[in-house]
Amino acid sequence: MTPQTWLFSLLLLLMHHQHCVLAFCPTTCSSFRKVSAHRQCRTTNTLVSMSPTDETNDERQKLLDKAKQLREEAQTLEVQVRGSKKTSSEEPLAPKAAVVITDLKDSTWIISYRFSSQPQNDKDNQKDGEPKAVFYSGKATLWLKSDGYSELVSSTTTSPQDSNNNNIEIVKVWGWDEEYSQEDEKQYLLFSMDVQLPASDPATKLLKNGKDRFYFQARIDKSKSGAITLADGTVTVKKDVSEKTKGMWGLFQVAGILSQFRYVGEFIAKPSSSS
Repeated sequence: MTPQTWLFSLLLLLMHHQHCVLAFCPTTCSSFRKVSAHRQCRTTNTLVSMSPTDETNDERQKLLDKAKQLREEAQTLEVQVRGSKKTSSEEPLAPKAAVVITDLKDSTWIISYRFSSQPQNDKDNQKDGEPKAVFYSGKATLWLKSDGYSELVSSTTTSPQDSNNNNIEIVKVWGWDEEYSQEDEKQYLLFSMDVQLPASDPATKLLKNGKDRFYFQARIDKSKSGAITLADGTVTVKKDVSEKTKGMWGLFQVAGILSQFRYVGEFIAKPSSSS
């Protein structure tokens, strides 16, 4: 081989090797040249991927994608909040259905009362220096059982201002009954309860153990549909007639024999949801 021919072959080899590098290792290269060119291609690609310009663009794209994701999440949350507000305003809570009682047996009532410890004398018979009656108010939930007995479910009392913050205590509730009145031809509900009066009450010293029994009476009204309501509730206490007659009734001694019911207060009754 002449020097010219050898030089020409070497030049062709160099040109072919450069072509392999620029073409990213084509399959037409020999095994030795393919390995060498492939290594150079891999090195060249690595240097290109780690260039500062492309790395900055990649980070910027990641931030843009993250911002887009946050905006989409915020828009979704805003739509959900608007939808919940619209639903709550368009669909208000339905009012609770009124409790209807058609039979007093096994019915439960909330009693709101206000009564005094003793009846007030008529204005004409008011004695000088006689203590004023103390009034008590509160609520009691009663269960009128089907067997005629009554049960106190709960009770709360309000302290009168002039009784040193002492409250009454409902000790026992007695049985209930219905009674027909000949006077107005109406049915009435009757029940009674034993009440412990506070020591500060002027009437306490006149009672045994400071307890007195109070009688409750209310008219029973029925609607056309059969719903029962209680109206005109009154509270009375049983007092000896001798308190007004000084123990005499005409020519007879009646102390401890005759008694009458004296008005001391009022109450209202509402059906309880426990019925």
